[in-house]
Amino acid sequence: MKKLLIIIVVLNLVSCTSLLDEEPETFISPESFYRNIGEATGALYGAYDVLPSMYRNPYMTSFADISSNSFKVTSASATDFQPFDIHSISPSNSLLTSFWEFSYVAINRANAVIDRLPGSTGDEAAKNIVLGEAKFLRALFYFNLVRLFGDVPLKLNETTSLKDLKLARTSTSEIYKQIIDDLLDAKTKLPNSAVLTGRANSNAARALLAKVYLTIHDFSNAAANAQEVINSGTHQLWPSYADAFKEKNDNGRESIFAVQFKQFVDGNNLTSWSMSPQLNNYVDGSPVFDLMEVTDELLNSYEVGDQRKSLNAVTTYTGYDGKIFNFQPLCFKYSDGVFFTSKAAGSYNNTGNSGVNYQILRYADVLLIFAEAENEVSGPTAAAYDAINKVRRRAFGEDVNVASPHDLSGLDKDSFRTAVWMERFKELPFEGNQWFDLIRTGRAENVLSISTEKTIYPIPQREMDVNDLLTQNPGYN
Repeated sequence: MKKLLIIIVVLNLVSCTSLLDEEPETFISPESFYRNIGEATGALYGAYDVLPSMYRNPYMTSFADISSNSFKVTSASATDFQPFDIHSISPSNSLLTSFWEFSYVAINRANAVIDRLPGSTGDEAAKNIVLGEAKFLRALFYFNLVRLFGDVPLKLNETTSLKDLKLARTSTSEIYKQIIDDLLDAKTKLPNSAVLTGRANSNAARALLAKVYLTIHDFSNAAANAQEVINSGTHQLWPSYADAFKEKNDNGRESIFAVQFKQFVDGNNLTSWSMSPQLNNYVDGSPVFDLMEVTDELLNSYEVGDQRKSLNAVTTYTGYDGKIFNFQPLCFKYSDGVFFTSKAAGSYNNTGNSGVNYQILRYADVLLIFAEAENEVSGPTAAAYDAINKVRRRAFGEDVNVASPHDLSGLDKDSFRTAVWMERFKELPFEGNQWFDLIRTGRAENVLSISTEKTIYPIPQREMDVNDLLTQNPGYN
């Protein structure tokens, strides 16, 4: 059971004046709140509660997958996210505007916990865990913002008045420093095992730190933090790639930190955007929309026998009645549980309510982070080969701990680097990585035929209109 999600849903249903609601006039939380660790924990759930809204709809999918060379938009009517495919993005784009707002609502909720927790009563160890989680979440939200927009306003205290709303942009370097400071503190405060399913633990902080360090090219620290996750022995790859995207395996051995979804309660609707309308009679809760397809580049990247292709670049489906459908390549990564197994009529919109979690940090990602960073520091060492080859062995259905014909070997530093980039491309589509990978490795302009100005997105126009301290990114005026 996804305990954190259930608790958040219950809190939302308790009353219209729940702790997750912002007061419209001043944003001031009731003064009686945060009296004890229980109330502070309840407030922490308010920050977690923003995550599903940020990841279930095609926000991160548009920003980091459709914008990359992994997917393409197939309908001009998809006016909000087609611009990310063709890199013609307006400051008025509603997806960017909403994501910015979600992010700062979540940051404010995390800030409130961080500011107010010291004054609450309760066990100090328990308070430290809550503080560590709040800092982990704040770091995650700022990491998304700085990668998407560049310099952004840095707010480290709770907003308690409308007078506090206008802030100028803070340099990217200062934002990254704060992200790292938060995560270094979080990993010392968080427990090895999450207090509750769906909440962050120490490996989540280590894994996110590794990704942050990789992004800013601090390869030594990226490798060290990824190695800490590996050495913890907590995580393993599932035997089959498809196992990592089954609802029954949510929060299992490969998951490090994931957005929690539960069918019929608070579901993931990404499948609705990525399946063929030909399948409407075979899925529970039509319609589905073929609005994003896999690119030929991704489709053709898979070697013969690579099982990832059967989930990430699907071109055929056989219905329960034996009818065969062929279509352009589509990603079925979040489709577990949405297909009929008989002629029984569906009763709920499963395609818009998948129970498959969205993986923000997955063990395969950490192995590839380690392989890339280790290579940058020391060349393709045995440890670097072991990490990437574990991912490759699993991709071909082999024992990850036994040498296989698909193992890489004999590469120089440059060739190994390119091999890791390709492995990430094949392993992580529809998980919000490829756009950021192209940018951090300096390949975006060439691969996507875009100018450097287009490698960050415009500051939302609505924010520009209400905050005269903000400046727009070049190329979007």
